[in-house]
Amino acid sequence: MGYRPIKTCADAAGHGFFLEITCRKCGRVGIFDPSSFFGTRWFNAGIDRLAARMRCDGVPGGTTGCGSRGADVRFVSWPPTPPKRDLPRPIATPSPKGIDQQEWDRADDRGKKRLIRLARG
Repeated sequence: MGYRPIKTCADAAGHGFFLEITCRKCGRVGIFDPSSFFGTRWFNAGIDRLAARMRCDGVPGGTTGCGSRGADVRFVSWPPTPPKRDLPRPIATPSPKGIDQQEWDRADDRGKKRLIRLARG
């Protein structure tokens, strides 16, 4: 199975990514669903062409943009995926006689067998 680079809005939509578009002049950031470009000529156009044509515009009833053309486009998963939690650690078992507790806690199953063999002599 080969790697297929994401080059268009259609590719990004197929992979489930969103477009994070940042204005090069003022730094304003917008996150767009690539399927919102469906039906326009930009849906299958290259991302570099799309980025060159984007204009920093305002939101109706909200903030205003600087009006410059050109943007940086990158692909993001939205909403951001939460960080993975660590797996629960097993409860520490007491070490057998003659084996250091810290060594016992750090050892995996194979290491514990080795420690038991060493303790027996």
